[in-house]
Amino acid sequence: MRLLTHNMLSSNIKGVTNGFPLGIEVEKMEEKEVEMNADFLRNMFAKVEWKALVEAAKTLGYTELPDNVEPSMLDSDEFLHRFHHALLELHLEEGALVCPETGRKFPVNKGIPNMLLHEDEIEVQVNLVFGSSGLIPHSTPKSSVVKIALGAWGGQGAAVVAPATLGRTIFMGRAGARLGRVGASRGGWGG
Repeated sequence: MRLLTHNMLSSNIKGVTNGFPLGIEVEKMEEKEVEMNADFLRNMFAKVEWKALVEAAKTLGYTELPDNVEPSMLDSDEFLHRFHHALLELHLEEGALVCPETGRKFPVNKGIPNMLLHEDEIEVQVNLVFGSSGLIPHSTPKSSVVKIALGAWGGQGAAVVAPATLGRTIFMGRAGARLGRVGASRGGWGG
């Protein structure tokens, strides 16, 4: 697992308010040479949480990154090479990522982090299914796809709502009837 990946992962355990950055426990790490692309690094610079990258690199034994940075440093080839090495060439092969709040360890095997949660760690959200008998509460894990079936209209207007649409008002059915909102906040449902 590259540190680029580590920089984008966080713990989504129920009740965790700040699951970033994940701690790293190293059993095995490797350095894998990758061709440098300065444009890619310049584009990624603004997206990377710098302090988390520096700490992760130190955990893997790389101490050549400065603690503080500014965009003008992207003009330096030396800085770009160090940034490139930390972000793309340091790989956690075996070990664990650790939730900063709960201490829960997510194993990393063969460079692949397993971020799957146990059933008791998943926040369940109540969603509504429209059926011929009216609104039916339906519990669905927040991370799964929410299916909304509109049986009251003879099966017309069925939809599958991906998690990315949570919180948005959806319109479907005859004459664009407003059917409600897909809840995005914890237990938050609006009309």
